[in-house]
Amino acid sequence: MIKRDEITKYLANLFEIEKIDDYAYNGLQIEGTEDIKKIGFSVDFCQKTAEEAIKNNCQMLICHHGMMWKNILPVTGFNKKRIKTMLVNDVSLYAVHLPLDMHLELGNNIGIAKLFDNFEVIGQFAYFKGKPIGVKIKLDTPKKLSEIKKLIDEKLKTNSILISNEENKIISTIGIISGSSASDLSEAIKEELDLFITGETSHAQYHTAMENNTSMLCAGHYATETTGIKLLMHHIKEKFDVETEFFDFPTGI
Repeated sequence: MIKRDEITKYLANLFEIEKIDDYAYNGLQIEGTEDIKKIGFSVDFCQKTAEEAIKNNCQMLICHHGMMWKNILPVTGFNKKRIKTMLVNDVSLYAVHLPLDMHLELGNNIGIAKLFDNFEVIGQFAYFKGKPIGVKIKLDTPKKLSEIKKLIDEKLKTNSILISNEENKIISTIGIISGSSASDLSEAIKEELDLFITGETSHAQYHTAMENNTSMLCAGHYATETTGIKLLMHHIKEKFDVETEFFDFPTGI
């Protein structure tokens, strides 16, 4: 058994959340019981994940997408139901958004990179309020674009959308930003990367990719953001010797 505040303090330091200007609130969003025996992990906080955490005897739920963003949250309707579910059952909610995307050991972007057998990190790119979000990698052995699509689809259990002049293009350098970052294609082009991997697709970026010969692979917002939360789950399990469980609710988007 560990203490709630021990975990929250550790996460705050691990992700340096005070140094990152996010449009989401990072940290403890709902305070539950002090004693933690089991922690649930999920991409999204919603009624389903709240109920699964309670059903599976979790005292804390850690999510990538929490419930508090940079706006006033009315405690009415579905918001009230979610909050009440957590409070009545004394379960904590902790959220970590951009700090999880960009983390170079446990993040979503590096998690996608780790799907490849051999690669090296060659830098970061695509800045948000002074902080680099994306990661750039170079494959030790270049691969055909079609092979990369197949690997990503199999590993993430998704059906990615490929925008490219040629499916058999040889890929050596890749830029990765999970989630809804199709608009950062321009940053991948500036970096002269062979391929840009992100989550959600964008009609507006189609011709940009084709005309600049930078391929774009859109593997789904949800799918691309399962990698970091799972890496974090395994890390917390080993660090604190606590029971953990991942709750998987794919959106198909």
